[in-house]
Amino acid sequence: MNNYANFDIDSTIAEEERYEQTENIKTQQALTQMKECSKIENRGPPRIFGRTLVLCRYRNKALVTIGPDFVYTLCLIVSIILVSAGFCWLSLLVSHLLCYIGILISSCLLVSFLLTALISPGHPSFEIKKEYFKKVKEDRRYWCQICKLFSTDRSLHCPDCNCCVSEMDHHCVWVGKCIGKWNLHLFQSFITFGFIFFVYLFTSMIIVSLLIEDNK
Repeated sequence: MNNYANFDIDSTIAEEERYEQTENIKTQQALTQMKECSKIENRGPPRIFGRTLVLCRYRNKALVTIGPDFVYTLCLIVSIILVSAGFCWLSLLVSHLLCYIGILISSCLLVSFLLTALISPGHPSFEIKKEYFKKVKEDRRYWCQICKLFSTDRSLHCPDCNCCVSEMDHHCVWVGKCIGKWNLHLFQSFITFGFIFFVYLFTSMIIVSLLIEDNK
C-alpha cells in the first residue's frame, strides 16, 4: 500500500511540474508576442502588408491601401466612366435635366466606388489593445500565426490579401480587396448608388426611346 501511495504522490508531483512548465512556456510566448506587437504598434503598418500595398498612413494606421486585385478595380472604373458618358450624351440630345441627373448619379457612384477601393478595410494588428494580451494563454485564436500579430474577436485572415482584416465581411474582387470595418459603409453606399444608377439607365432608355418615337 505504501508503494502505491508513493507512486500516486510521485505521479501527482510530476503532473504538477509538467503543468507549471507548460504555463511557463505559454507565459514566455505571450511576453514574446507582446514585444513583437509593441514594436509593430510603435512603427505602424509596413509598406507591404501581406499582398496589400499601403499608400498612406494616419496615426500609425493604414488609411489608403491597394489590394491584390486592383486590375479588376481599374476595369470597373473604366466601365462606369464609359457607360455614364455614353448615356449622359444620349440623354443630352433629348433633355438637359435628364443629363444633369445622370452626371450627378454617376459622380456619386464613381466617388463611392473609389473610396471603397482605396480606404483600408481595417487591420486588427494596428488596433492592439492591452486586454488582448490577457487572452493569449486562454485562447490561441487571438494570435495569427501567419501575420504574427494579435487579432480581435471578429477579425479573420483573408487568404487572398494574406493579412488579417477587422470585422471582415467578404473579399470583393471588383473592389480589389476585402470589405471590413472601415470600408463596409462605403461599400453599402456604392451598392445603393449602383442600384440608383441602373434604375436611371433603364428609365432614361425608356424616356429617350419614347421621345424619339414622338419626334418621328
